Amino acid sequence: MVSVDECEPQMDVKSSVAVVPEGASGLLFSVASRTRYTSMRKTMLIMIRFYQKVSRVLVAPTCRFYPSCSDYSLAAIEKYGAGKGFLKSLSRILRCSPLSRGGYDPLN
Repeated sequence: MVSVDECEPQMDVKSSVAVVPEGASGLLFSVASRTRYTSMRKTMLIMIRFYQKVSRVLVAPTCRFYPSCSDYSLAAIEKYGAGKGFLKSLSRILRCSPLSRGGYDPLN
């Protein structure tokens, strides 16, 4: 296991190229990308919660599915992250039409 202190890239003076300890390159990339996706996920969750608060005051509930599409989206983004959660939410919203029967549709 490589510690975080050992993962700091060292500069090679002759070639001006960062030398990363063996086994640490994936760790550095995953920490940077995880931070970006976490903030994106948090932003999406805040927007959905805001929508829920505003829509419940202004519009009567008319959702065909249980749980509602916004509750489904919250659960999908929390479980799968921003990317896959967004795609699952989008597919659920696209299924909601006057021709759909609706009903119980849990998150798998």
